[in-house]
Amino acid sequence: MEEIKLSPLNDKPFEYHCNLGTIFRCSRCDFRGKVYVATPPGMNHAELASDTAEMIGYHATNIWNRLNGFRGYDCIEFVVGEVGIFDL
Repeated sequence: MEEIKLSPLNDKPFEYHCNLGTIFRCSRCDFRGKVYVATPPGMNHAELASDTAEMIGYHATNIWNRLNGFRGYDCIEFVVGEVGIFDL
């Protein structure tokens, strides 16, 4: 059986919507640059931590293996705000 080669996703935009309502956006799937995080009004720190873990789990299992180089999850620069943050 022939192996299917998939193209790298590094320069493709990333967006993920979490169960508790947080939205993560970045201009690239390899998270070069800033990852913008829009939280629903009234979200507490524990809920944001839960949604961040959910997003990283999704990225690690669905995106990471299609990247041609990745600096690591410890190098992500997050910009956190409420929904209006995407208007920056």
